[in-house]
Amino acid sequence: MTYPKLLITSEGLQVVVCDCESNVVEKKVEFILDYNQFRDIIGIEIINLQLEAGTSCLNRIKENISSNASSKIRYSYDDDSDAFYLQLADESSMDQESVLGKLTLNSEGEIIRFDVLS
Repeated sequence: MTYPKLLITSEGLQVVVCDCESNVVEKKVEFILDYNQFRDIIGIEIINLQLEAGTSCLNRIKENISSNASSKIRYSYDDDSDAFYLQLADESSMDQESVLGKLTLNSEGEIIRFDVLS
């Protein structure tokens, strides 16, 4: 199975970074969503990511998102401001909204899934 995966369901949007593991922790954090002109989510920003999720949170993302050149999903992280951005589509943002999202972390504290609930 190729990762990352973007899943859109009636419950919301999910970005899966790798296979789910049995021993996980779910953490609710504030997401800032970017929308295109059709109100599709094209990006997720998280301020204070490592403060919220821990210093190991980006390890699996660095491995799975950076190494998959065929994926349109990209990420950036600014150490100085502890700001993370997950780009889901190569489009311009027309609107933003702050929502409560969910991070799923594995036993090493690495993010393995992002959930935006409807």
